Amino acid sequence: MGFKEKIESIVLLPQNRLDANGGISLQKQFAAIDAKRYGFWLIDMSLVDFVDSAGLVALVTGLKMARRSHCQLAICNPTPAVRLILEITRLDQALEVLTSRDAVTSASAVMPAPAQRVDSELVAA
Repeated sequence: MGFKEKIESIVLLPQNRLDANGGISLQKQFAAIDAKRYGFWLIDMSLVDFVDSAGLVALVTGLKMARRSHCQLAICNPTPAVRLILEITRLDQALEVLTSRDAVTSASAVMPAPAQRVDSELVAA
């Protein structure tokens, strides 16, 4: 008889522009995550309409932090503009990109517990 360990997930919700300011805010959010509690980090990109190099650096930094903490990081709901940037930079090859939050349970081997939502404004304040 087998069992599945339940892993808690956390949802990050950056908004508008993932540029120098938005990238710094996202990196602060990554640093604030309790990796012992949250093993699955999901970045909901549905409200992001622009990503520049600073935003890409923030995403790569988050991926490195998650891997060092033995956590899984994924992106969901990228807008067409964001998806294009991820494809052009081939970052979509390094990051798990999901079409919706509903895809999370089918994409991960372990079903995440209900997610806690962290909005950019709350963490950046």
